[in-house]
Amino acid sequence: MPKTVFFPRQSLLTGCILGALAIPGAALATPAMDSAANAALMAGGVDLSATRDERMGWFRDAKFGMFIHWGVYAMWEGQYQGNDTPRYAEWIWNNGRIPADEYIEMGNQFNPVNYDPKAWAEMAEQAGMTYMVITAKHHDGWALWDTPTSDWGVKDTPWGKDLLGPLKDAATDAGLRFGFYYSQSLDWGNQGDEGGVHWDKSYTEYGPDKSTWPERLEQYHAEIARPQVEELTTRYGDLDIFWWDMPKSITDDQGQQLADILWGNQPHIVSNGRLTGRNNAIDFGDFDTHEQSIPAVPQLDSYWESCMTMNHTWGWRVSDHDWKSTTTLIHNLTGVVAKGGNYLLNIGPKPDGSFPQASIDRLHEIGLWMDVNGEAIHGTEATPFLFQQAFNGAVTQRKHDEGTTLYLHVYDWPSDGELRVLGVGNDKLSAYLLADDKRSALTVNRDDKGVTIAVGGDAPDPHSSTVVLEVKGELDIFEVGGVMTAEGMILRALDSQYDGAVYESWDNSLSNWTADQGPATWSVDFNEPGRYAIEMLHGNLEDAQMALSLGEYQTELFLPATADLRMGRKHRTPVIVGELEVLKGGEQTLSLIPTEDSGELHFSELTVKHLPDALQRPDGNITLNALSADYAGQSEVRRGARHLLEGQKETFNWMSTITRQAGHFDAVIRYQSEQAQQLAIYVGEQRYDFTLPATGAFVEPLDIHLGQLNLSESGATPIRMEVTAKDTMDFYGIELYEANFFAAAQAEGQQLSTQFPIARAAYSHVDNGQHPQAYFADKVLDGNSETRWRPNIKKVKQRWFEIDQGEAVNIKTITTEITAPKRNAKLLEQLTLTVRYQDAKGQWQTLATLPVLKANEGFSVDKAARLWRFEFSEQRGNFSVRRVEMTQ
Repeated sequence: MPKTVFFPRQSLLTGCILGALAIPGAALATPAMDSAANAALMAGGVDLSATRDERMGWFRDAKFGMFIHWGVYAMWEGQYQGNDTPRYAEWIWNNGRIPADEYIEMGNQFNPVNYDPKAWAEMAEQAGMTYMVITAKHHDGWALWDTPTSDWGVKDTPWGKDLLGPLKDAATDAGLRFGFYYSQSLDWGNQGDEGGVHWDKSYTEYGPDKSTWPERLEQYHAEIARPQVEELTTRYGDLDIFWWDMPKSITDDQGQQLADILWGNQPHIVSNGRLTGRNNAIDFGDFDTHEQSIPAVPQLDSYWESCMTMNHTWGWRVSDHDWKSTTTLIHNLTGVVAKGGNYLLNIGPKPDGSFPQASIDRLHEIGLWMDVNGEAIHGTEATPFLFQQAFNGAVTQRKHDEGTTLYLHVYDWPSDGELRVLGVGNDKLSAYLLADDKRSALTVNRDDKGVTIAVGGDAPDPHSSTVVLEVKGELDIFEVGGVMTAEGMILRALDSQYDGAVYESWDNSLSNWTADQGPATWSVDFNEPGRYAIEMLHGNLEDAQMALSLGEYQTELFLPATADLRMGRKHRTPVIVGELEVLKGGEQTLSLIPTEDSGELHFSELTVKHLPDALQRPDGNITLNALSADYAGQSEVRRGARHLLEGQKETFNWMSTITRQAGHFDAVIRYQSEQAQQLAIYVGEQRYDFTLPATGAFVEPLDIHLGQLNLSESGATPIRMEVTAKDTMDFYGIELYEANFFAAAQAEGQQLSTQFPIARAAYSHVDNGQHPQAYFADKVLDGNSETRWRPNIKKVKQRWFEIDQGEAVNIKTITTEITAPKRNAKLLEQLTLTVRYQDAKGQWQTLATLPVLKANEGFSVDKAARLWRFEFSEQRGNFSVRRVEMTQ
């Protein structure tokens, strides 16, 4: 992971950015190295400092590569004894504490009958990737080639053949650069650092006694690591890149010996910075590694690479279906390249040698995008906008004799067809769409804030569209911020004025920000008065409050926790935290003020967002957003919803505009409430009454299909919703689906609303700051639905699992059965809770069978009920609900 360094904003003018400003373009094309890095650094007779820029030439232009994590761990698919193991799947031997004989026996069965290295290389090349890196040996020590140093590898399997050579040949044939990942110290199978498989005393004599580890580590390096690196660097011809990992307890001498082998055999190779660690005197790395992260600001003082997974794990995990969208992956790619790095995107092949279909689909879609936009990626340089975000997107550039070509990667296409680009001071400008083969000229206008490009109403690409801005002469970029554009106003921590807060440069945040450190302020400019939503990119362990002021206006912001309690990490997450009313146009000061209820915040970015109009979109649908309604009540904004209090009559008004087709619309409401609610919706004078079911205590909202509303006339139609909340209710909005659209989507299997029966779960763990890690959430269950619930929090917390059957059924008996797992029976004693009920025909049916750690003694349910809640308390370890079987 990148090292965390604390800088005040002014300090950023030294080093990377000052170098870039002092010699325009030079530091962007070739990252400047500090004086220590320019001193002679010898390995294998090669002066690494003197040859670095030449060796890194291809890497500097490559921009996009494929990472492959593959080995025995893929055969386990992330599960041991029927349960998902925590964290990354490729760590399953360690994290699952699997006995050595079981893990080795699994390895001896390795037989990837569908391994097709040519297909792998072709998919990488067609996706626009320019290099490949594969795990020759990961931390389990299993070698993907026929090594004479150890019996622990592919040679003693049914496959029995080298896996690396064919892939190297296929990569070369596809025109790709190629290299190996190698875990040089951490090696469980060969008893490397940390005593190898120290949890299994039958396999190794080196247990948890750390005093024995250094002696074993040197023996391991002499017998395994150095000979294997010699094999990898002499057996496969010219290599381009070598990727070390987990130096752990490696000594300076051990690091130097491996470096001598690497560069002695491959003098032109490049290497990441993980051969040695923070405690070593020498860093042999040519480039830095940002694992699972992208720097918030350009990094121009060194070469670097961001390696990221497509889902949540590097190795194959059968249960991890949370794949990043193609849009997210393309935004990551453009964002990394715009900040001066390379994007190394991981694939975790299945044990049979095939790529997961989700990975194949995304590679194909990225390839289609690269076919059009690859010019804006390969061989480009980092953004020239060092102090600001010019618009909502990313910028890459290419310098030439006549000036500079700016590639504007536009994520949110402006609804008015006018792209505002802040901070461009040049006059001689021209623009066109990269997707336009004719390169038809777009109108460009300039003012004192930057330029506006007339890009038209339709985005060329659904993921990211590229506008090319040609600049003649020397590029003139000036700093400007706090301007409201069609995409909104982005206020970064980097751009703020602050006194006591601590700025953390590597991820652009005010870290551990508390009330006694004072506010952060920005100078902003609004064209006219209006109402806006406030979205904040922040991280905090507990729910918190802040104050926001603009001139005489002040409001409270409510920040939900975005924490990973297991890791103590404050994952940054964008959340709608409040609203802003601009009372007057013009320049003024916006202040973000921590209060006593703020706790310790991790703040990165605040975005002032336009509220959507209730206008019929091209797809025929209409959004009635709770925040965009004409509303005069006193409710607060929480998580993008109006938080309605008990007993208060609330009225929401929208003026909906039908531009495409009038008629009946299916209404789907998004809300959260522990009590059933009654509401009325008026379309003109026509009233519709609805009853909303309780959604339980779960923090996430439900989407419920209300029924149909008739918007019979084209043009403007007033819509009003009235509700008097029972207890509290969070109201997000209503989506109106054109009837044909809704029916067609349902027929294609798209789930636009939640239907009963539903199952939901709640606990306080938040997964990577994205969403509660409750695998039952908002999921329709059928008779064979499989789902998982995996809390893993050290503190004892109450958890609940809830099933709503939709109609009342009679419960006759509730029985419990104790089952003991194979290992750690006393610690992880499991209780199986079976709920049975009698159906209308008098037959006994099983509602649910749930393995749990411990059930509350006070569990009860009405004899005639439709909703059951199963509550549990957790002591230690993982909790896994494997299957819920329901019969109606």
